[in-house]
Amino acid sequence: YSIENPNLWPSEDGESFVIRFNTIKSEFGNSKLISPINGDECDGYFMVTRISSEEFNYIPHIKCFDGITNEISDNLVAHYTFDNNLFDNSLSNNEGLLSGSPVYENGMITFNDSSDMATFADISSISSQNYTYMFWLKHNSEPLGSWRNIVLKSPRNPGVWLYPGDNRVHFSPRHVNDTNYSANSTSELEEDVIYHVTIQSDWDGSNTVLKTFINGVLEAERNVAFEPVSTEESLIIGRREISFADLKIYDRILSEDEINFIYTVEKRNYNN
Repeated sequence: YSIENPNLWPSEDGESFVIRFNTIKSEFGNSKLISPINGDECDGYFMVTRISSEEFNYIPHIKCFDGITNEISDNLVAHYTFDNNLFDNSLSNNEGLLSGSPVYENGMITFNDSSDMATFADISSISSQNYTYMFWLKHNSEPLGSWRNIVLKSPRNPGVWLYPGDNRVHFSPRHVNDTNYSANSTSELEEDVIYHVTIQSDWDGSNTVLKTFINGVLEAERNVAFEPVSTEESLIIGRREISFADLKIYDRILSEDEINFIYTVEKRNYNN
């Protein structure tokens, strides 16, 4: 479809554009997109990112949920596949910068020591109070006895680490009373096993709900009667024997059904 419509193509590497499913359906007859989970009819869009003048990355975003039908209602504000680059596969076009010597391999990016990281400086506009982050994560060692940074947007919104002693996920954003409240996984992440991790902060003006999901299952929920600290600092990921794949950031709270749906569809790519 995009080959037949070259007017869609962006002029710069790393830029993205959208093709909505309903646009394709209207031009190719009354076709349907069917959910692989329950057989419901769905909608959605392709996010297409230019890698070079001869290469494009096509990512389908299947939407089977009330009110979520296209890229506008989806509120995807950043998406990094780490496919040998730090291009943003969203319309925000926030390309990252590597430090140290991270390695791209097997569809993941691996950070081996404390100097290895990826920084996303242009991501400052993303909400630090209402968000959903999801990503595939693998760690490559026994507990180190010290904190390992996973995702950090200083001061801690969000702030995600692996526990020093047992490699549980520690999600602990800072609030305006200068206190860090945590929603920590019950699962201890095993070495060299790939997990799907989702964290959420939902501030409604008077209360914050923090949630942590592992492999599509809610493992921790905490209600906090304080506002999260708002921050426009850069986002940093990585450091110290951590591997990432497919980091998505949404400026909205995805439902538990959506999170489980994405995990179920994507896990065939990460069968350990």
